[in-house]
Amino acid sequence: MRRSATWRARASLGALLLLPVGVARAAEEAEAPAPAAAPGQASVPLDRLLKLPDSFTSRVPPPTRAGATQREWQTRFQEARAKIEEARVALARVQKELEQTASESNTWQVAAPGQPPPSEASPLSFRLTQEIRRRREELSLAETGLQDLEIQANLADVPEDWR
Repeated sequence: MRRSATWRARASLGALLLLPVGVARAAEEAEAPAPAAAPGQASVPLDRLLKLPDSFTSRVPPPTRAGATQREWQTRFQEARAKIEEARVALARVQKELEQTASESNTWQVAAPGQPPPSEASPLSFRLTQEIRRRREELSLAETGLQDLEIQANLADVPEDWR
């Protein structure tokens, strides 16, 4: 047991004696000029080494939110707004048609209280009334779809310029 302690002491003493030699060599290497580039090879500046190569950046996929890119989110919002606009235009067209039908008919007759008014143009106005109801439902669904898309975008933290 005594022998191993002596060996340990000698080994640590040897390491302490060699430490200045290692420090001196490191200092000499640091002061030595950098080796010149081999003939035919250009030296690369340090700032260029710290950047990703152009070939890598072209392969990087675009940023996504909830699995969709900026272009996909913009397309979704454009389609939702287009559906709303189409539904509004269709509703306005049917309402205008109903107004024209009502103004052209000469069936302005008054019925007794509690009795339905006589209606010669009733089947036409009934069809237009049903069409208006259906167009209003389409508009409501389109607006709800846009609201749902807004909620999805908010949950996915989609920036405003992507919408």
